[in-house]
Amino acid sequence: MSVMKGIIVKASAPTSNDDATKGFYVGFLWLDSSTSILYICADNTLAASIWNIVSTPTSNVWKPPLLDITSVQVFNASYVANNGAGINLSFADAGTNQRLLFNTSLVGSNGIDYDGSDLALKLQWRISQDGVVGDTVIWKVEYAIIKLGDNSNTMVTTLADQNVDVSSESKNIDFSTTVGTMTGVVGGTVLMINLIRKSTSDTFTGNAKITKLELIKS
Repeated sequence: MSVMKGIIVKASAPTSNDDATKGFYVGFLWLDSSTSILYICADNTLAASIWNIVSTPTSNVWKPPLLDITSVQVFNASYVANNGAGINLSFADAGTNQRLLFNTSLVGSNGIDYDGSDLALKLQWRISQDGVVGDTVIWKVEYAIIKLGDNSNTMVTTLADQNVDVSSESKNIDFSTTVGTMTGVVGGTVLMINLIRKSTSDTFTGNAKITKLELIKS
């Protein structure tokens, strides 16, 4: 460990106990030499200090986990083999809301723990017939970000409906839609998502077929 004026270099991250009693003040910098992550003291309250990340090397940046479309649960929708070209989730305009539900660990695709970033769900999808003037598909996301030790299976937040105008879209051509912003939770370990096509409200009469799901930092 080495200490200079206003900065400490140590092979560990600061904790809430690294506070004013140890000589740390607001604005003090801490470099974790084991990860090359730089922290700054935002609050030096006794036993409740707060250290925020200032910078982190690219190799240690959390990357959203990869989502497997074949691992989700579907309700009133169906898996469809795309003539040998892959799998899609088909949400028909059947007069009932159709949904998929999945839980995913928030450990990053590169093995780094979740950093509390806001998230969004990105859909790659297509429609089964050409859109005409006025055609709209409505997606809704319900979600919860669960911390270790939480005992909950309830979707706590519902995002505003995402109305997608498909009147200029051609059938079987992939396009993308980012659905809402999910507020990050520091210390979150699991993400629960319920994605709904509100076919009782939208005006497109064909199938909406999801070919890929992706989590992105919002």
